[in-house]
Amino acid sequence: MSAAKSPELRAREACRWIAENLDAFDWLVGVCLSEADKGNPRFMRGDAYKMAREKKVRLSNVEKLCRDNNLWAVLTRFAAMKYPRITRTVHYRDASIDDASLLTIWHEEVDADTEFRAATWRAAMDMCRQGEAA
Repeated sequence: MSAAKSPELRAREACRWIAENLDAFDWLVGVCLSEADKGNPRFMRGDAYKMAREKKVRLSNVEKLCRDNNLWAVLTRFAAMKYPRITRTVHYRDASIDDASLLTIWHEEVDADTEFRAATWRAAMDMCRQGEAA
């Protein structure tokens, strides 16, 4: 039996996936923004993977499967940190991935110049509650 991956390793693996699949990540962010703007109160992982399968977008680092649930928590956290209004439709719960320094890892693995409006999904949710989420 192997030990569970650390939050930092999981975040790095997700960022490497993002760096290699920017189109798929941007597609997911766009879908989340669209659902938030439509007023969808709850856009869930299964919804995203169903849409991805229909559009033939690969949201996985597993070759033979269309979905990889390990990526969802990290992908949607980065999406909300970039666009806090996503927290209107994607709902989060505390997870071990929150122990990783997501911004630092993104800047090291994906793009050092990416700007995020919020440092965490919690900060994004607070911005949204305060009406500061564009």
